Amino acid sequence: MWILSSDGDFLRGKRIWLKPGKRYLFGRVQAGTTHAINSATISRHHLVIEVGRVQQGDGLHIHARSKLTLTDQKSKCGTIIDGETIKGTTKELSGRDEYSVVLGRYPHPLKIKWCPVVLSFSFGSQEEDPLSHAQSRLEDLDIKTILPYVVDKTTHVVQKKRNTAKGLQALINGKHIVDPAYIEHLVYAATSTELEREEALCPLELDFDAAWPDPTKHLPPRGKETTDLPDSAYEPQLERLDVFEGYTFVFCDSSRFEELQGPITNGHGKALLFKVEPEKNTPQELIDYMTRASGNKGLARDLDGSGGVLLVQPRKKRHEKWFERFENEVGRLTGQRSIEPGEFLDSILRNNASKLYRPYKPLVVEEPTAQSQDQVMEDPEELAPSRLAATSTRAVTTEETQKSRRPTKRTRTQQTYVPKFKDFDDGFDMESIPVYTLEAEDVPEEPSQTTAMNSMPDQSVQDQEMSDVDDGVSELLPGATAMKQHFNGRTRRAATPPPQPPPKSKRPKLDVIKAVRQHREAEDRAAMARWEEEETAAIVDGMDLSRIQNLAIIEEMPVLEKARPDRPSNGDGDRWDDRWNGRKNFKKFRREWRTVAVQHKDTSYHCSTKKEG
Repeated sequence: MWILSSDGDFLRGKRIWLKPGKRYLFGRVQAGTTHAINSATISRHHLVIEVGRVQQGDGLHIHARSKLTLTDQKSKCGTIIDGETIKGTTKELSGRDEYSVVLGRYPHPLKIKWCPVVLSFSFGSQEEDPLSHAQSRLEDLDIKTILPYVVDKTTHVVQKKRNTAKGLQALINGKHIVDPAYIEHLVYAATSTELEREEALCPLELDFDAAWPDPTKHLPPRGKETTDLPDSAYEPQLERLDVFEGYTFVFCDSSRFEELQGPITNGHGKALLFKVEPEKNTPQELIDYMTRASGNKGLARDLDGSGGVLLVQPRKKRHEKWFERFENEVGRLTGQRSIEPGEFLDSILRNNASKLYRPYKPLVVEEPTAQSQDQVMEDPEELAPSRLAATSTRAVTTEETQKSRRPTKRTRTQQTYVPKFKDFDDGFDMESIPVYTLEAEDVPEEPSQTTAMNSMPDQSVQDQEMSDVDDGVSELLPGATAMKQHFNGRTRRAATPPPQPPPKSKRPKLDVIKAVRQHREAEDRAAMARWEEEETAAIVDGMDLSRIQNLAIIEEMPVLEKARPDRPSNGDGDRWDDRWNGRKNFKKFRREWRTVAVQHKDTSYHCSTKKEG
């Protein structure tokens, strides 16, 4: 962008932008000129500065510039351009970044300087053509839009997040980080408020420094950064140019090496690549490479974090467990942990890379306690009732559940009935069965288990009485007594029904996939609404609404009203003859201004008259 400045009074210390495709006339009088200079040696129309239009595609080339042409309007004293005098001729300026122009004998020369504005964009890999929109908006303004970060050329980095590789380069080199909404603010500052006048000046042509959008107010929103520093910490600082001096960073994968090599080298650091192949390389091989790379300096542990060699964590797309074991072993042998890529941002903002070094801490694996081991070694027959009670906690109260989960409680106040045959003793506790209320529609009525349990003690009493009566017979006939006892046992076994499992409580089936999809759609809608609000707020923020209102063209036009003829109050016109009053209307003539109601009335009157006749 070509910027004009002068120490004279006509600009009042301001810098103005020379917009491509426009002509600027300098002279002594105010009428008809763009800038008037009060000096006797300057002609009325002295000099014309013309800026050529930007060629298509030049917005992608950082070295392309719009043409600058100076034409002397046959002035009396002529014009001096860098020591060369022109009078009535034209000179095209090219090959230099700054020019000095003297009009007549005016003591303050005009200074024309090329100030490049290059925006480097950081977009995701999924976007097909990220520069198409920005190029269409900024190319005509002589602003360059590129994808890579070019040192000493890039002035702004446009990105949606704060922590990116290009953003780290911008912070180290003292450049600004802005969000995509900054583009619209640039276009607004380069647009005139009077669109119908081609010679009207935009805000940048009136005062470049005051109208240029402030980059610090367009910082990308916060994300998952590990730093808690305020927004003011992201302002450019040239002191960060040597933030990584004395440090060497070793990478294990090429993708992360290519991504962070730029910020590290810009900060006077060194980045090295040691490709690690899973299941092939050993931790000792990497440690030997780090030792050779350190030379006489040693690792970061040896220098207490003031320099040395540090390891950067690789991407773990595959073989995650192997890489975790590999990193832990390297950290244990070197005594320092590896660096996460997200930690570079905080060290750059603080201009202190010593925070990247941290001593290695081994992973703590929790071992089972003695109490838990004792519980595992307990008798499984004692734990069986508690496990069964834990499955029925949904139907019993909280107090009963806590009692059923105590495996160490051995004594009971009331002893339940225990069958004589041990073949059916599976550790089942009848008291732990909750009482369920079943509906008649779902399950047919059956005798309850409580009735069966109550009948069991009665059967035991009867058996005891029978045994007392037959004591005398059993002594005489021991074989018959044994057969009788065996037969009674089979009968009791058949009469005793096996314990029924508790019925499962009915629950409505939950469609997990549908619920997850609904939840995801709700989150997407909420995120889209927040994004639209942020975009709207970012566009409206900083705009002058009064200037926007002035863009509308308002014209007043007179509205002609139609003159209506005067109507008489009785509905008769000028052609009505009073002699016609009272006569019959045989030919069905109608009055000119008669309303619908009157017509209906006359029609009904004639019909009734005809009926009477």
